[in-house]
Amino acid sequence: MKREILRALSEGFNRIAEGEDPSDDIEIILDDILVDIQPTNEEEEYELDNICDGLFEWCDEDIQDETALFRCLADRTQNNLEAIGSIPKASQNISYSFEVGLSKQFRNGVVLAPRIVLEQENRQYRGKPRSKAKGGTDKIEAWNSTIGIVIKVPIGKGWGVGSTGANEKASLINHKAGLAHLRHTVSASVYNVILAYWDVVAAQESFRFWKDSARLQIRLVGLCQALIEAGEMPRTDLNRVKARAAYVTAALINAKRAVKETRLRLAEVIGLDVNDISQAPQASDPFPEPADLSALRSTEPFRLVEQAVKGRQDYLATLELQDSAKVLMNAARLDLKRKKDLELSIDYGGRDWDASVGNGVGGALYEKLTGPSIMLTFTMDWPFNNNTAKGDLVQKRALWRKTIITANDLKRNIASNVVELQRTIQKRSHQVHMGMDSVRFYTETLEGSLERFRSREITLTDTLLTEERLTNAMLDLVNAKQDYAKTLAGLRFETGTLLSYSDEGLRVDKDTLFSIPSI
Repeated sequence: MKREILRALSEGFNRIAEGEDPSDDIEIILDDILVDIQPTNEEEEYELDNICDGLFEWCDEDIQDETALFRCLADRTQNNLEAIGSIPKASQNISYSFEVGLSKQFRNGVVLAPRIVLEQENRQYRGKPRSKAKGGTDKIEAWNSTIGIVIKVPIGKGWGVGSTGANEKASLINHKAGLAHLRHTVSASVYNVILAYWDVVAAQESFRFWKDSARLQIRLVGLCQALIEAGEMPRTDLNRVKARAAYVTAALINAKRAVKETRLRLAEVIGLDVNDISQAPQASDPFPEPADLSALRSTEPFRLVEQAVKGRQDYLATLELQDSAKVLMNAARLDLKRKKDLELSIDYGGRDWDASVGNGVGGALYEKLTGPSIMLTFTMDWPFNNNTAKGDLVQKRALWRKTIITANDLKRNIASNVVELQRTIQKRSHQVHMGMDSVRFYTETLEGSLERFRSREITLTDTLLTEERLTNAMLDLVNAKQDYAKTLAGLRFETGTLLSYSDEGLRVDKDTLFSIPSI
């Protein structure tokens, strides 16, 4: 706009200076020159008035010749036009905004949200100085600030601890459930380690028995050779002894390989990184002695079930999850209410112009604050059927019922497993006692058979058969002890007494691996 005014004035004054008779009134001259210049807004109208007032001041100068006067006006107008320069091709708006806020929701649902907003604005033409006389916008930097607080009070949905604090409470309960589940996971890992350990014990015991049998075969071979040399036994019977010795040797090799495999398996279950069999752990403790049968029979299964329900960490975790789901379900029931919020906003505003960073910030935040500006807002949502809230309640109720079903199902499985293991451990204990008697009887029989074979009262076949039955009885005893030890560990695991829990952490007591759970 200014550029168009100055161009029109320059051309008009040049025409007057070249010979046209000017009017005596300068306002008439300006009207004739600016007849085609029409401001479109208040800013352009203000700009036009300033230029005209400036021309009036120029005309007050002591210039007697009218031609010189208008020539002077034309020159000054042209100089201003040149100072403005070319039309800017782009404008740039530079603004910075810094906002700090805090939103704190209390457990009753009330929300406090204080905030501070600081803005800096600057609008200029690209490539132009700020001065309007040189084509700039003449806009100065503005610093704006807003300091306020918003208080939001729900008077419908979201009000109260039961609604607002439900997620926090449920999270705390879920945390306790997670810890209980972690303890059960540790217990399951320990249980697997115990099973692998008893496998190593069984393999080592079997290897020891096969080794004893191999020594006995060497003893029999020597005895047969002495009898053959004495002419009391045919040489063909020696092949039968050697065949039995070869079988025992092969079994001994397999037993040795089983020891290595079980040791490596134990290292894997424990989590040890071994590069050689010598680094794999060995078993140093024997199998537990079988419990007294009368004590096992007197143990009431339902008492063990009660102990298992109280001690099983996974069942306690499901109960915690059940409580968590119930909290969320109750919150969903409370949230069936329509949303009605009352919001109070209190703000102070500040503004400063054309200042440095420090002065602008200080002026906007401290020195030139105005207010307060208070606004009270009431917001209400009224869905027709409230299907979203109803659907959320149905979902939370289904989750709660699912946790109940899961807990009951786990409790039933625990009870079934405890009763079954309580019966099984009685059978395993009886088998161990019977196996111990069998080994003792066969050992005594073998010693007598060797003496009778030496005196040729019984045949070689009877002696070999007695030795074979003794070896099988020993292996059966190892298997029976292994089954009993694993069943005992399983009973400890199912009743939740495999580990002891304290503030110091989890630990395994050796006595728990060798005794049945006490009631």
